[in-house]
Amino acid sequence: MSKQKSIKVIAGAPDRPLIIGNIEIQCYVLEDETRVLSQQGFLEAIGRARKAKGGHGAGTVDTPPPAFLAPRNLKPFVPRELSESTVAIPFGTGEGYRGYGYPAGLLPKVCEVYLEARKANALLPSQKHIAERAEILIRGLATVGIIALIDEATGYQQLREERALATILDAVYRQGTSAVDQNIPL
Repeated sequence: MSKQKSIKVIAGAPDRPLIIGNIEIQCYVLEDETRVLSQQGFLEAIGRARKAKGGHGAGTVDTPPPAFLAPRNLKPFVPRELSESTVAIPFGTGEGYRGYGYPAGLLPKVCEVYLEARKANALLPSQKHIAERAEILIRGLATVGIIALIDEATGYQQLREERALATILDAVYRQGTSAVDQNIPL
């Protein structure tokens, strides 16, 4: 375990998670403006246990690659720069809360690894549920991304409900890929 200095949280709190289906992901903005997903929430989002069998998981700083990218069958699908940039970031609030997180942009990249491995028929049976979850997450994030960009461009972000984007992502996740495939208005 590494002795990295914690970065101060400037936005976010344990009681204001991003909710996707039945998964609550604590998320924060750090003083350097890095957006992070809690390590525990990240693992749950991709369908992994909070703590991997090898003892690495929430509450630790793994040396790259982390357990969710370490299996040999995934190595051909993990770009070197991704493998080298996946160290959990320690962070803390002024109220004493401390945790570890991954940059938010890592989630879609990890999803892509599992989707590429699935496409190549390289997943182990125990990893197939992660690819299924990854597909739903990628589609949901893409849907929310375009909506957020339009809202920002039009100024609608000032008018919409506070957690509207999280509600849209949750709806896509709960309906699986069918919400996007069936063009259900969100």
